[in-house]
Amino acid sequence: MDKWLNEYGKQYPEYGEKFRGTIHDVMDNYKISSIELGGEIGIDKVCAIFTKINSTGVKLDIFDLMNALLKPEGVLLKQQWQTTKKQDFKSVDFRHLNIYVLQVISILLQNGSCSPEYLKHLVPKNPHRKKKDDPIYIASADEFMLRWKESVDAIKQTLGLLSRGFGAIVPKFIPYVAILPVFAALNMTAGKQPASTRLDAFNKVKRWYWASVFTKRYGSAVATTTARDYREVGAWMEGGPIPDAISSFLPSSENLRLREFTRQNAAIYNGVINLIVLRGAKDWYTGQDPNPEDVDDHHIIPKSWGRKHGLGNAIDTVLNRTPLSSDTNRSVIGSSLPHEYLPDLIAKNGEDKVRDIFESHLIPREAFDILLNQNPFTPKDFMDFTEAREHAIRSAIDRLLINPGG
Repeated sequence: MDKWLNEYGKQYPEYGEKFRGTIHDVMDNYKISSIELGGEIGIDKVCAIFTKINSTGVKLDIFDLMNALLKPEGVLLKQQWQTTKKQDFKSVDFRHLNIYVLQVISILLQNGSCSPEYLKHLVPKNPHRKKKDDPIYIASADEFMLRWKESVDAIKQTLGLLSRGFGAIVPKFIPYVAILPVFAALNMTAGKQPASTRLDAFNKVKRWYWASVFTKRYGSAVATTTARDYREVGAWMEGGPIPDAISSFLPSSENLRLREFTRQNAAIYNGVINLIVLRGAKDWYTGQDPNPEDVDDHHIIPKSWGRKHGLGNAIDTVLNRTPLSSDTNRSVIGSSLPHEYLPDLIAKNGEDKVRDIFESHLIPREAFDILLNQNPFTPKDFMDFTEAREHAIRSAIDRLLINPGG
């Protein structure tokens, strides 16, 4: 390093020496806090000290703590996660995905409980080490790794399910990433039901999922909500009462204020986008399904028009958004108003065909008529259009909650 700094100083004499002094000042004088432990202290006590310090100092997350607690048991959790991430989760980069894997294990073993305190119960404990009233959920490192692999597979399958069957064709369209652990665990539980009731169990999980999305159920107190939902939906599969997540939302979506939801309120916004995809939304110019590798959430009435007319955030509401290919959104339509391109689209493809495609985006006939015929297009026309579309989206949400399989 000194050799490099000396050469650097010669090449850049005007500031090289000052830079060299700064580096040496940092290395010679920077203070690092440390606690010295005697060599006779066992690794389990070292981990306990580490955990205690972390609870009062600069906080790490529960995954870091679990990595420390599992190491004495022969589980190198951090290295295992690096391998898992490369092999199984190349296409997603969720901040707490490593913790979600642990949470799925905990939910399944501890009847829904998955807060940090419960995750610590996943550290393997041999029966002869059992303390009074101390539950043993995992007896060995090998069993932990089997549970880890099972959890990873469950989350992978759930991400695929969200993409294929729930309209979240790209990760950014998932309404709540924090719902992944309990959703994965409930799907595993449904899959273990008797063959004759399995279809009903999966439909119940679907109803719970959509109700949770549209009530913003996983926006806070996630661990508490997870435990309650896992128990209530599991009991419902066995013939118990309908869960609070659903009963509090039915019979209709009238309490949803869809005009408020923009990309900043991602959960319900994404839920609506998912619903549009599930309805079979086709690209307006190609007639193809949305391509996960090439999809935009398009402003139906251009954002530039909204700014010009002082609509503020109203132009960004989900009622004015829909998934289209990036080429259609950016190159073909651009900042054009619908009445500027719809006549030509109809002339080339036929009005019935174009109307059908727009209806696949939950744009009903009365909303389509406003887009086609109002020229000049006014702020009142925008409000009339979004009101008509809001009614169509609400109806689609109600049908989904009542009959998620149909």
